[in-house]
Amino acid sequence: MHPDDAYTQSRGLNDRGKTECWYVVDCQPGTRIIHGLLPGVTREDLHQAINEKRVQDCVRFLPIQPGLFLFVPPGTVHAILGGTLICEIQQSSDLTFRMWDWNRKPERKIHVEESLEVIQFGGPPQAEPIQVPLPPDQGILRIPLTSNEFFEVEAILLGVGESLELPARKMGAILNGVSGTGFLDGQPLAVGSTFFIPASTEKVCLSTHKVPMIVLMSGTKEIAED
Repeated sequence: MHPDDAYTQSRGLNDRGKTECWYVVDCQPGTRIIHGLLPGVTREDLHQAINEKRVQDCVRFLPIQPGLFLFVPPGTVHAILGGTLICEIQQSSDLTFRMWDWNRKPERKIHVEESLEVIQFGGPPQAEPIQVPLPPDQGILRIPLTSNEFFEVEAILLGVGESLELPARKMGAILNGVSGTGFLDGQPLAVGSTFFIPASTEKVCLSTHKVPMIVLMSGTKEIAED
């Protein structure tokens, strides 16, 4: 898991905390991910499970499918398991605390005490996942997914033969193709494509031709002008 900015500053760590989110682009049938602790798990419960190498007894395994969006705030126990392709949008940070390494040999560095300090035991419940629907055959849908102090994310769904003009954002934006194919100002945009739209860009146009498309648009929160 990852700490927040307040923790890194209080410990004099030379990095930021990390807030992140995941969009499931593809996964094998029956795939799950780890997202948070089971209800009622205490610090003592988890510490004992770490010592006994049975952390899996304390975490929440969440079934997933393509189009599922999850918010992962600091202090959330999480892991992406095999057979999963995600698009991850995050606060810029390389700081990770690892409380268990799946009995890997050789084991990577473990941070038990740090992990126990940053996990939100008894905190607010995890944000419920959002299932983004398949794009419509025709028409356009825009679905806000998260808006926090570090970034905001929106899913843009375009049906066949649609186009959408996106005005300039004062802070710029990133577009990620996560389903189908289309175009950005005439340039091919497919699953795995990433485009950075500078703040100086006046406007851009998303469009589709023969198949629908889903694009994630993310960026730092827009600051209102006085």
